[in-house]
Amino acid sequence: MSIEEEYYINLHVGGKFVHDPHFRYLGGEMVRLKEDPNMILYFELCKTVKDDNTIDMINYWVKHKEINLYVVHEIDTVVFDDDESMLIVECL
Repeated sequence: MSIEEEYYINLHVGGKFVHDPHFRYLGGEMVRLKEDPNMILYFELCKTVKDDNTIDMINYWVKHKEINLYVVHEIDTVVFDDDESMLIVECL
């Protein structure tokens, strides 16, 4: 796989959005997930997803090959597996 064919999702977890005075994501960790373009079923995703905002996000990801996703979720423990392609969230 050449570098031009690599797709990434930068998943930001464990932080929160603040407005002080600028809107930003504060704290947490970032997990960089490398996706195999041969496994991305773009047209299937577009047929399955009916939300225009999600389709726009998928189109952005395909065009730029990288996207940042910010997660705000109340959880007790975040566990990162040694395999960088896996994110495991454990709720206690």
